[in-house]
Amino acid sequence: MPSQTVDRHLGTEIVLGVAELVLTVEDRFRVRLSPDSVPLMIVGDVVRHIDKLAALQQGGDAQIDAAMMHPSGMR
Repeated sequence: MPSQTVDRHLGTEIVLGVAELVLTVEDRFRVRLSPDSVPLMIVGDVVRHIDKLAALQQGGDAQIDAAMMHPSGMR
């Protein structure tokens, strides 16, 4: 059926788009994203998550507080 072919194609495009986004974020912010699911609903959630990862992966516990106090970490 043609609709199944379109659905399959769109599904593939979405997966490739997400993979490209993950690789871009990892390269740009020098972090390693976990394959575990993280609830990121809005852009602010993404920014806070990247700030926390960068602090944990690059600077240890001392920088976690600084990342959380960054304006992008404020709610």
